[in-house]
Amino acid sequence: MARRKAVYYLGQPERIGEACDQINRVRNLHPASDFDLTVVWPVLRPVANAAVMEMLCRGLQTVQVRSREELLAVYQRIQQQDPAFLFIEDDRHHPEEEYARVYGHERTFFCTLTAEEQARGQQLRSRLGIPATARLVTLHVREGGYVPNLNYHNYRDANIKNYYPAIRYLVNRGYWVVRLGDKSMQKLEDLPPQVIDAPFHPAYEPFFEPYFIASSRFYLGVPSGPMSLARVFDIPSLLTNYPFLPIAPETHRDILVYKKYFSTQLGRLLSYEEAITSPVVDYNLTQLFEQSGIQLIENSPAELLAATWEMETLLDGSYPYTEEAAHVQRQVAVIEEKAHVLRKLFNAREKGRRNPFYMSYLSDGRISLEFIRLNPGFLGHVWPTVRWQNFTPTIEEESVEMVGLRKGRLAFAGDSVVEGA
Repeated sequence: MARRKAVYYLGQPERIGEACDQINRVRNLHPASDFDLTVVWPVLRPVANAAVMEMLCRGLQTVQVRSREELLAVYQRIQQQDPAFLFIEDDRHHPEEEYARVYGHERTFFCTLTAEEQARGQQLRSRLGIPATARLVTLHVREGGYVPNLNYHNYRDANIKNYYPAIRYLVNRGYWVVRLGDKSMQKLEDLPPQVIDAPFHPAYEPFFEPYFIASSRFYLGVPSGPMSLARVFDIPSLLTNYPFLPIAPETHRDILVYKKYFSTQLGRLLSYEEAITSPVVDYNLTQLFEQSGIQLIENSPAELLAATWEMETLLDGSYPYTEEAAHVQRQVAVIEEKAHVLRKLFNAREKGRRNPFYMSYLSDGRISLEFIRLNPGFLGHVWPTVRWQNFTPTIEEESVEMVGLRKGRLAFAGDSVVEGA
């Protein structure tokens, strides 16, 4: 049976996250087995990264247009080939039943590197001095300089220096860290040679982003374009400085660390339940937070270090609190179900909501247990340190390592712990 022709117009090719999110959505909802897809974008708005766009659109027809008239001509040509062709609308308000096909376990589209791209990547490693078998972590921390006119989104920004202890921990564990971004960012300073500051490296090329993300053990960073690129390559993500949003990491390998919301009216931090069952969960403009007296507090170096330790040991299979994390996540799911039900009820009465349901409730990702430990009021009350064994909890004293992580005074050096690192 012939595949149905379909066309999608990508309006913002200059935004890497937009391209990844939208093409991921379109390709998963309209698989190649059923649709002959054409992606169109305006040539006067240059793509953010040509290497990324080539991988996203591999196997598809692509057309660049200079005017509305050229766009209409593309539609007319495709309609002549298939009178029943599908025009795919740029609609992100997915029905709940589409979630698994776009983000969850029913996804069929993922970006992968070809053999030629793998070989090219090995040559790139050689030029950078990265061993062929070295484990990689890609890092991206949004600072706002890439799109300076989006200062109304600066609530998403963070300070790269808070990540330094986590970076040093990864290097001491044998990783090479590749920091992605652009030249408007702060340069990295006083870090080991195993840290590649890609935007300022003389060997930089657009291939850096897709190759190093695709080759990473995990992505570490903030919600931004590279996060979306990690998603389409199916790379585990440690998502830090995350605002409260009705979106979430998708797989059981993804961990999320939230920013903290301080209410100047209440004089205290909001709990997770207070935030996600209130209008603040839909705030996506800096001025909305300012007008509401909500201050967003970045993750501390201790929170970032602890979450990085959690992520790395989780992937190694050595994280000692997996049963406790599962128990806490069940409590989180109870809270998220409330937000899920509320959003569905509100969506039935109101139009224009960003998401008609709370995606986190459907997600297999989870909130960092170490972040929750460091912020005992996050779930509304203090959580004791519990050791779970054979489904039996035992309250125990914290280890020297974890006490140090909580106080932000210790960092790992190889397999040992050193003070003041």
